[in-house]
Amino acid sequence: MLESYLDESFEGDDRRSVFIVAGWLGDSAAWRSLEAEWQQALRRTRPRVREFKASDCFNGVEQFSGWSMRRRHNLVARLMNIIRCHEVRGATVVLTADGPLPRKHGDYLLCVATCMTALTTVASVYPTGERVAYIVDDRDKIRETVQYYRRRLRESSIKRISQRVGPLAFDDSAQVLPLQAADLLAHVSLRTARRAWRDDKFNLERSEVGPLMEQIAVLRFIRWDNRHRQLRWLHPRTGRWTRLAFGVTAQKLGPGRTL
Repeated sequence: MLESYLDESFEGDDRRSVFIVAGWLGDSAAWRSLEAEWQQALRRTRPRVREFKASDCFNGVEQFSGWSMRRRHNLVARLMNIIRCHEVRGATVVLTADGPLPRKHGDYLLCVATCMTALTTVASVYPTGERVAYIVDDRDKIRETVQYYRRRLRESSIKRISQRVGPLAFDDSAQVLPLQAADLLAHVSLRTARRAWRDDKFNLERSEVGPLMEQIAVLRFIRWDNRHRQLRWLHPRTGRWTRLAFGVTAQKLGPGRTL
């Protein structure tokens, strides 16, 4: 059984909302090795960090209160390096909305659909018959959306996807360390989105998500321009925001989802 771990992040005010769903996929051998190294890295901290929460670490609060910026960034770099040294593949989908979203895009639905489809598709590099288990933090806001979209994946007419869909579980990120790796990916994606929104051209490789890009199979930064009623996406190679036309193929955004 392959294992995928997903997490969400959100930031918003009256003018703008950012929805993020990110996750990693790997086999059990890769995850058990990653868990051991992740746990060892946290055990070396003084005072010991019981659970790595990316937002707290970057902002120097809670367990990281009193830590210098350099010390916090060193821990993040160490954990990112652990991810890079293991055979896990990621997907991150960021939707920034300038105003209210059309109902059919939902809040997290577009992000969940694209991320879960991406991770399930990546499973095709593993032996036939290996299904994907989806594990989500039981405190996440996307619980019902993930349940709904997993059913959609199982009903997909695309056999290479539907035959890969395995069980769904919700667990505690304090106990399940790969969920902390998903949290880290979600948070650096959020920090990247804050800056990418302001620029007509943006270099993802130099952003907070940059150190993990080689591990990420699908990287989508999408923004909804409410004034012009259109979606745009950030091309990872050119770094430019490009219009995402309505009627875009389901392969780009997941089975059963068109814009």
